[in-house]
Amino acid sequence: MLNAGVDLGLVAILVSIVAVGFAGYQAWIGVRQTRIQRAAAELSFNLEVITRLGDVLLEIADRPDAHAHVWAGTSSTRPDQDYRPGHVLTLNLIDALELAMQATQRLPGFAVNRRGWELYAREVCDLSAAVRQEVTEHPAWWPTVSGYLQASRSVAVSRQSVGSPNPER
Repeated sequence: MLNAGVDLGLVAILVSIVAVGFAGYQAWIGVRQTRIQRAAAELSFNLEVITRLGDVLLEIADRPDAHAHVWAGTSSTRPDQDYRPGHVLTLNLIDALELAMQATQRLPGFAVNRRGWELYAREVCDLSAAVRQEVTEHPAWWPTVSGYLQASRSVAVSRQSVGSPNPER
C-alpha cells in the first residue's frame, strides 16, 4: 500500500511540474504576442502619420496659393481669423509634425526614427516662415515642435556666434 501511495505522490509531483512548465510556456507566448502586437501597432501608426503628412503636402502642392503661403521664405502678415487654404494647410502640416515628434518620445519602436523626424522638422521650419510664425505664436498648441524649434534656434545662434569673427580682437 505504501508503494502505491509513493507512486501516486510522484505522479502528482510530475503532473504539477509539467503544469508549471506549460503555464510558463503560455506566459512566454503571451509576452511574445504582446511585443508583436505593439510593433504592428507602431508600424500602423507610422503609416498613418506618413499618409497624413503626404496628403497635406500633396494638397499644398496642388494649390498654388497655399504653396506660396506655406513655403514662403519670409513671414507675411495675415488677418487674425485667416481660414484660407494656405493657413489651414500650414496648421495641418504642423499637426502632422507634432504627432510624429511626440511619437518618437512615447513609442519605443518609433524612437528609432527620432533623428530623421528632427531633421525633417528642422527642414520644414527652415523653409517655411508660416510654420515658424504659427509655432512661435502658439507654442502650447504644438509643444514638441515648439521646443524643438527653440532648441534649433539656440544651436543656430551659438553656431553663428562661434563662426562670426570678433571685432574686438
